[in-house]
Amino acid sequence: MKKDNRGFSLVELIISIAIIVIVLGMLGASLNYIGNSQARSLANAIKTAVGQARIQTMGKYDTYLYIYKSSGDNRYYKETWKRSRSNVGGSDELIRENRELLGKERPMVKYYVEGDTSEHEIDGTNGLLIKFDRTNGKEIEEDMGSGHTDEDGNNITTGIGTGTKSVLCNQIVIYYGTKEYNVRIVPATGKVSL
Repeated sequence: MKKDNRGFSLVELIISIAIIVIVLGMLGASLNYIGNSQARSLANAIKTAVGQARIQTMGKYDTYLYIYKSSGDNRYYKETWKRSRSNVGGSDELIRENRELLGKERPMVKYYVEGDTSEHEIDGTNGLLIKFDRTNGKEIEEDMGSGHTDEDGNNITTGIGTGTKSVLCNQIVIYYGTKEYNVRIVPATGKVSL
């Protein structure tokens, strides 16, 4: 006698659904882990970039740090613009040292300016310009001048919040989902922490 096996039994259907739910749960958790690690990596890269700009300014070069999100590929970059000590007070020519990738587009980056409670988002049109004093390492507001452009051809001194000046940024926050990472800068000393 032959059995007619057309279709699934109720037990087979429940087991199949349970397996699908477990696989989807593992996939969701791994995607969240990847996003959180990207945000943490971006926070570390920003902290390092700010610290390096401060050290360079107190050393041999007068340095501006520009952090922005490229409108071309939606990734976060940093650019450093340097003026040699021999040119300070003489020629106002700034030379772009490099453009480095800081992180991918998934995390959201916002910053706060000392004395201002509103947050400013670093997006495809707005960036963050930071400058340190070469004598004591504290953050300063200083006019960078005009005509300097980033890799995408955008004027790097537009949309920063205070016109063409660097800002006294006291906090940069990197968000991904419910996680947030805070890069804190003490404007009076230039000390950076995560």
